[in-house]
Amino acid sequence: MPRELIWAAACFGIGMAAFALFLSSRGPAEGSPPARGAATGKTLEAKGPAEQASPKLTVTPASHDIGTQKEGEKIRRTFVLGNEGSAPLSITGIVPRCGSCLTVEIKRREIPPGESEDLAVQYELTDRVGKFVRYIVVESNDPKNGSVSLILQGETVPEFEVSPPKISFGEVLTNASPSVRLKLKRNFGGSLEIAGPAQMPSGLKVGLPERLTAPEKETAEVPVALMPGLSPGPYKADLVLHVNGTLHKELTIPVTAKVVSPIRLAEDDIFFGIVPAKESATKTVAVMLAAGVDSGRVSIKCDADCLTAEYRPGDAESGPSVKLDLLPTGKLGPFRAKVRLEAPAESGPAWCEAVCYGIRSG
Repeated sequence: MPRELIWAAACFGIGMAAFALFLSSRGPAEGSPPARGAATGKTLEAKGPAEQASPKLTVTPASHDIGTQKEGEKIRRTFVLGNEGSAPLSITGIVPRCGSCLTVEIKRREIPPGESEDLAVQYELTDRVGKFVRYIVVESNDPKNGSVSLILQGETVPEFEVSPPKISFGEVLTNASPSVRLKLKRNFGGSLEIAGPAQMPSGLKVGLPERLTAPEKETAEVPVALMPGLSPGPYKADLVLHVNGTLHKELTIPVTAKVVSPIRLAEDDIFFGIVPAKESATKTVAVMLAAGVDSGRVSIKCDADCLTAEYRPGDAESGPSVKLDLLPTGKLGPFRAKVRLEAPAESGPAWCEAVCYGIRSG
């Protein structure tokens, strides 16, 4: 090869190498994609998985105060259930915490995102008076608030007011006749008319004319007394008054008392325990006398031969008492005897009884 040709080829190679070195120092041309695997000098940010769509339950309002309403009315209120989430809201349960007094109604239980649905609630005020708070629990597939309690509150005015609603005379002596004045009022629906019970409960006296009336919202009074001469022990009766109400035709007033004798033993259930048949035993029981009882004329009786009873009037240091002596009879097994005390009192004869019992052993 001629020397000139070899020299030209060498110069061309040197020139191409210099040009390539120049280009690599400048980097890639603007707008051109980087070569595969080439470093660009920029940080790449990795993106995480997309957030999962979910529903979100809202309630408007959270509670209803219905104020003061009449007994017997049906109150209807509406709660709006909304979905502010990004997935359908499923209402999985609606539970009224009131048994049969609350009813609920909703047309759709699947609420799309951005929409809402009315929850209608009806509350019946029959036989429910005074202040009340009722709850309705709404359950849904909201992952953060799956159970929400709605509140319905207010006050119910009864058709009739009775004061006192129950008559308790407390502890009453057998010869006493305590009384109360029963107050009745009709709050709405017209005037009040009261008629006495068809059959008067034993032991009660009601001072009611054939028919008693009072204007609406005004009070009528009925005297009720306990009759003297009741047997000692608990007393219970129901006084039923007939009225002209729309919701109520009868008003029932329970009457209670604990009737005690003006003369009483401190124990009315006297247990001697287990006593050998050939031995005797003695019990002393205090006697309580009310004012008006003639303490000097107290008599005592026993209905069994195995027991004797002696009344002791007492003195300045100790009050009156009864001494009970269980006699040896030789008989084995359980025994039972009744003791009765009697005394004259200002309002008539007074008396009380007690039971003595135990076991005779061999």
